[in-house]
Amino acid sequence: MSDQDTAWEDMGYGALPEHLRDKREDWQVLGYSSPQERDAERFGDRGGEKPTRRFVTRAREDMSWTPSPTVTAAKCRVHTHGCRNLVDVTEAGMAALEQWSAILVRRGEAPLELNECFFCDPCRGMDRAAACERAAKRRERTTEAIRYLKAISQGALDEAHEAVRAHIPPHPRASAEAIEAHGRLTSLARWLGDGYVADLVTAIREGRRGVKAKPKAGDL
Repeated sequence: MSDQDTAWEDMGYGALPEHLRDKREDWQVLGYSSPQERDAERFGDRGGEKPTRRFVTRAREDMSWTPSPTVTAAKCRVHTHGCRNLVDVTEAGMAALEQWSAILVRRGEAPLELNECFFCDPCRGMDRAAACERAAKRRERTTEAIRYLKAISQGALDEAHEAVRAHIPPHPRASAEAIEAHGRLTSLARWLGDGYVADLVTAIREGRRGVKAKPKAGDL
C-alpha cells in the first residue's frame, strides 16, 4: 500500500478511489493512442489543429440565417390616426403576439388585437423620436421634482411621503409644501415606482443628516 493510500484511509475515507490513483494523461484515460488522435476526433478533419480566433470568426460568418417567413398582413397600429400602411407580420411576430395575449388573458385582461401591435417603418421612426422626446421631458420633470423635494422642510416631505405610501390624498389641513410634495412624489411613483420614491426620500433625509446617500439616489 502506498503512502497516498495510507493517508487517504487514515482520514477515514476508506480505499483511495481509482480515478485519483490513475496518473495517466487525459488522452490515455479516454482510450486514445496519442493526443493527436484525440484532437483529430475532437476538432474534426482539421488534422488535430485547435481552433483559432480567426477560424471561429469565419465559422460564425459561414452560418446561414433565414428570416422568419411572412404569414399575414396587419394595419399599422397608428391606423386610428390616419396611417393606411400595411405591415408584413412574420411567423415570429405572430408567435410573440399569441404569447403576450395568453399572458393578458391569464391576468383577466383582453387579448391583443392584430391591428394594434405593429408599426410600419415611417411610423416606427416617428414613434422612436417621440419616445426620446418624452424621455427627455420626463428627466427634466424628475430633476425639477427632486430639486424641489430637497428644498422643502423635512416635516412636509415626510407628511407627503406617508400619504403617497398609503395611496391616499394629502390631509386637508396639510401645508402648501406638503400638498405640492405629494403631487410630485405621486408623479415620481407613477413613472419610476414606489421603491424609487422610498429610496429617494431616505436619501434626502440621510443627506440632510450628513449621511452618504444610497447608490440608487444618484440623481440627486
